[in-house]
Amino acid sequence: GFSFFENSVLGKLTPHTADNMYEDTGECIILRIYKNSENDYEDFDLAACAEEVGFFEGRAEYIGNISNLKYRLRTELFPSEPIKKYSIGLDNITEQRIKIIFKVKPCLGDRSLRESEYIYEESKGALLVSSVFEKRFSLGIFSSCDKTAYCFDSAAVISDGQVFSGLEDAASFSYAFENKSEKLSFYLAAVTDDFTLDEFLKKAASEQDFSPDLSVCEKINIRTKEAVFDLSVNYLFPYQTLNSRLLARAGFYQVGGAYGYRDQLQDTLAFIETKPALCREQIKRCAAHQYAEGDVTHWWHSFFGKETGLRSRYSDDLLWLAYALTEYIEKTGDEVLLFETEPYLVSPPLNEREKERYEELTFAGTGTVYEHAEKAIKLALERGFGEHGLLKMGGGDWNDGMNSVGSGGKGESVWLTEFCAIICFKFSKIAEKIKGAEEKRFFDESAKKLYSAVKNAFAGGWYLRGYYDNGKPLGKAGNEECEIDSLSQSFAVFMEYIMDGKVSESSKNALAEAFFRLYDKESGVMKLLSPPFDGGEERPGYIKGYLPGIRENGGQYTHAAVWMAMALLYSGKTDEGILVLKSTNPALMSLKNEFSDRYMIEPYALAGDVYSHPECVGRGGWSFYTGSAAWYKKAVLECVFGFIQKPNGFFLDPHMNAEFDGAVLTLSIREATYSVKYIFSDNEGIVLDGKIVETDNIRMKKFFFEFDKNDHTIDYCIKIREE
Repeated sequence: GFSFFENSVLGKLTPHTADNMYEDTGECIILRIYKNSENDYEDFDLAACAEEVGFFEGRAEYIGNISNLKYRLRTELFPSEPIKKYSIGLDNITEQRIKIIFKVKPCLGDRSLRESEYIYEESKGALLVSSVFEKRFSLGIFSSCDKTAYCFDSAAVISDGQVFSGLEDAASFSYAFENKSEKLSFYLAAVTDDFTLDEFLKKAASEQDFSPDLSVCEKINIRTKEAVFDLSVNYLFPYQTLNSRLLARAGFYQVGGAYGYRDQLQDTLAFIETKPALCREQIKRCAAHQYAEGDVTHWWHSFFGKETGLRSRYSDDLLWLAYALTEYIEKTGDEVLLFETEPYLVSPPLNEREKERYEELTFAGTGTVYEHAEKAIKLALERGFGEHGLLKMGGGDWNDGMNSVGSGGKGESVWLTEFCAIICFKFSKIAEKIKGAEEKRFFDESAKKLYSAVKNAFAGGWYLRGYYDNGKPLGKAGNEECEIDSLSQSFAVFMEYIMDGKVSESSKNALAEAFFRLYDKESGVMKLLSPPFDGGEERPGYIKGYLPGIRENGGQYTHAAVWMAMALLYSGKTDEGILVLKSTNPALMSLKNEFSDRYMIEPYALAGDVYSHPECVGRGGWSFYTGSAAWYKKAVLECVFGFIQKPNGFFLDPHMNAEFDGAVLTLSIREATYSVKYIFSDNEGIVLDGKIVETDNIRMKKFFFEFDKNDHTIDYCIKIREE
């Protein structure tokens, strides 16, 4: 692996290859075993030679056996300081002479420099590496044992001091173990003006509690008949979202470092119930990355107070601010946030020839969070409607790869229209509180107009995906490419469910068609669209650069697959919705032998995409760095178990089948604890603390459970429906 400080792209301490075919080699723990003579030895990389690797809360452990020498290598991060600790334990040391070497090659920026552009020095028993160009942070290395030797010449390290290159190209500590079981620790840190070398050495010498904050995984838990399913929902996927998406903003397959405007806003929605401050902070952060005109940065980097970002023509980014804000307010009641102020970005708007512009960000002026969100929605509407009454696609919507569908200014997006209708409908309630009835009327009427345009986009048994600049339909029955797209079917259901409280038969049928045409029963792959783009006349964008069945181009884009599962559940297709959720869960599916043989990546994290190409059906794409993990938790909690949080309590409206008979939902929120057991029986009703409080199916969904600082038990009885 590699280490970074604050930003996984701009603040690399050690290099990252970004090549999936090769391991990073910037940090190595080497075991050197000497044979008969001084110059006869073998080197072993303790991480690469491990027989067993375990990943735990905030740490990784490598266990192995080399020449009957047992070892355990453990790596973990300090909870509050920029320090990484390596601990090595050796057992069964015989008469053989051995040495442990910790070798580190620096990066100190977004890419490695020439050897001559680094400065190596020993100071106070630690090694310090600096860049002649990057003065803001340095790489510090320290050993727990004062008997360690140090060296800055890789050739000397590799040759055990027999050859010297005369270059300083790596920092190394080495320690010769004696004939007994011993332990040794190495420390790697980012040394800055705010965290000096003296502070590093003091912290390294202190005892640390490495227990990570798992509160986001502990306050709400489910228990079903499938322990692996529970593990993934309760721990694996929230842990993935928190650490990969929010903190590191990186995964092995994609080291981004930047904040994506729409990305982390969605991720934090999964934590409103357990750690609402994460969502609140991200809403404010994104409000501060909106231009004065209302558009926003597609993504941006932040490092040592300097920010750079991409101003683009993507049409949906700005709307996610209002979406997240409405959901946060609905669940927490924290209306104070609406009046807090954040700055605007200022720069010349994109000219006609600019599709996007990467620039240093400049801030000026302020607006309340409400004003930021309102400005975003109104700009989305002001950008105009196309010939069919739908919002214009612009430089692409949620599917970034469709960036040429509307680049000429005429293309339209059904999905964007659905999404904006939902937002206008939900935002109108907030607008009324802030600006009164007239403002509410504006958003209500806008929602109705958008809703009507979507309904007119129903053609050939399902909803179109949009229209190209040339007026040809995208996602229409009979199309050679992209005949049907799951996205517009799923969001048609969401739109109706939120605005009407029910789903129409036409939308149910459209969703059923999407499920029939896009779900592969044999592999469990839930494709985004079909057929994939491959040689046709239309030019939708860079999506066509992917092979058919790879990523967005007809593969499973897990983000959208989870939305499909949610839509199926809301539309009454419970069995199908649960099937899609379980099929997209690699932890659960890995219990089947044939799955692991084709999936070939980490089963303990959701993958952003899964291939449907005939030569690699079911093969996982990139893993960890995907927004689908957050939505998966929301899908199970809110759709399957039906937990709907409000400021002072919650409702229950589950969408589950008999597979979940006996399932338990445990909540610990705002000093109130609830244990909810779901029971399938001949009768329906709610039993609260041993007392029957409701027996009517309709009223059960509206029964309010208060956060009253007490402990409660609930039996939620669901009537077994005849097929």
